[in-house]
Amino acid sequence: MTQPSKAQQGGLAGVAGIGGAIIGIVAGRYLGIYLLIPGGVAVLAGWILAKILPPRVKPMVAAVAILIGHAAWMAFGVVFADGDRMLMVVSGVEIALLLGAAAWLALRPNLAAVIVAGAYQLLSLAVNTYHFTGQTFGTGTHRALLAHMLLRIAGLIAMVVGLVVMRRHALAERPAFPVMQEPAA
Repeated sequence: MTQPSKAQQGGLAGVAGIGGAIIGIVAGRYLGIYLLIPGGVAVLAGWILAKILPPRVKPMVAAVAILIGHAAWMAFGVVFADGDRMLMVVSGVEIALLLGAAAWLALRPNLAAVIVAGAYQLLSLAVNTYHFTGQTFGTGTHRALLAHMLLRIAGLIAMVVGLVVMRRHALAERPAFPVMQEPAA
């Protein structure tokens, strides 16, 4: 199996970047504030985390920042829940779960953390998708559910990519051959 050349890789990355930019612009135009709040908080959290977290955790910064941004957006929604106690309780539980997952990934990023947080995100994505299918295009609920779904997908991708990068770093740091220790005298 041949590897693509640097020029081919650069071309593919350029096309992917342009495609991502177009999707981002279209999503941003449709979702507006529904992505602005979690996106802004995620960017700020990511910047702060990149400065304070140890190097071994850096690959997981994007995932942690997305979870924090999502939780902050939900907290903002609870403030404006108009006294809907059920919404406040459900949102409060989800905010706690998102922040707990973010803390776990920031403090002990490992396969177990990604599996548990990823399973929660997949389950929530399924619930959001179920509710999304019954909404009318253009309504606030349609936009909010789409934003939730995109944040969950972005979080899942960031967790998996972070885990893969961490694994690659761990393999690269291994010695090429086993180091034998001197016998004790």
